[in-house]
Amino acid sequence: MSDIVSVSDLEPLAMDGLFSMLGGELLGEGLGIGGEDSEEKARFGKEWFEGRFESFRQQICSSGVARHLSGDFPDDVAAVLGALGAFAAEEKALALIVAAIAVRRGVSAMCD
Repeated sequence: MSDIVSVSDLEPLAMDGLFSMLGGELLGEGLGIGGEDSEEKARFGKEWFEGRFESFRQQICSSGVARHLSGDFPDDVAAVLGALGAFAAEEKALALIVAAIAVRRGVSAMCD
């Protein structure tokens, strides 16, 4: 799935969809998942994200990126992705999804 994840894939998704996409990426499975599988992937993705939330929060918030967000989803995801540094360089697809989750959740609230 890593080769086909893009911001345009992520933009229409609500949080459950983003967590499902994250879970699918972590489990090595692609798009086109069924309802029950989607729920399991969402649960797995959310648990993985929450377990690393403080690390992501520190990276994102210490970068000052929250002050520069425009409200445009693709631009904001790109800005947050840049704040994820080495993680983004090593795990591009995962970092893109993490950035989208952070933007959807609210970076400003996350950094307050």
